[in-house]
Amino acid sequence: MPARRKQAVRKQETAPRRWPRLSAWLVLPLATVTLLAWGVAVLLDPATLPVREVRVQGHFSHVNQAMLSRALGGDFSAGFLRTDVERIRADVEALPWVAHATARRQWPGSIVVSIEEQEAIAVWQERGLVNAEGEIFYPDRASFPDGLPVFRGSEDETRLILAAWREARPVFERLGRRILSLELDRRHVLRIGLDDGVQVIVGREAVTQRLARLAELYRDALQGRGKDIERIDLRYANGIAVRWKRDRRDEQG
Repeated sequence: MPARRKQAVRKQETAPRRWPRLSAWLVLPLATVTLLAWGVAVLLDPATLPVREVRVQGHFSHVNQAMLSRALGGDFSAGFLRTDVERIRADVEALPWVAHATARRQWPGSIVVSIEEQEAIAVWQERGLVNAEGEIFYPDRASFPDGLPVFRGSEDETRLILAAWREARPVFERLGRRILSLELDRRHVLRIGLDDGVQVIVGREAVTQRLARLAELYRDALQGRGKDIERIDLRYANGIAVRWKRDRRDEQG
């Protein structure tokens, strides 16, 4: 009987010792979460990690400091981690001379903006520019590069006009001529203006074959006579028509 009492007393004495261990397992995760929350709050505080610089990368000649200052003139007081880099990218990419832009954070306090500039291929109807993808953009008229051909037509057909220019340009360059203008009218008739004042009407079908026919005839019969020619019409199945400036007569070849 006394032995049983001693065993019961021992059980009563050891049972309370489990509670401190259980409390420790509860307090430790809570303390860890609290510490992490405090650390995040400190890092997000703009005073802890401010934006110290904005660095611009890329090769460009038409995007200037004034444009970038306006685009990057936003509020950076939110700090390094809270600054909206997507907004920065969108603001820079909205500049007419910027084709693509990216913005990213660079530890510990820099925002790096990378820029790809538009490549102007032609002037669009004296008001805008056409890039290498056939897209129209509208920068300041004073920033237009010199020596670009002028494209005219419907805005939804700029890619067709660009493709025609790429096909026709080497043909005329081999003949010593340069394309000054290229127009695709409502009937899809292609008209090319050359640097010697001659207008070439290509039409809308078999453009490659017609240009090849012109190149052959130009070398054989028209080389050096550009100042006397007003218009060359290639819209014939087996020949071309030449309108001369002097007597305005059509000659079909």
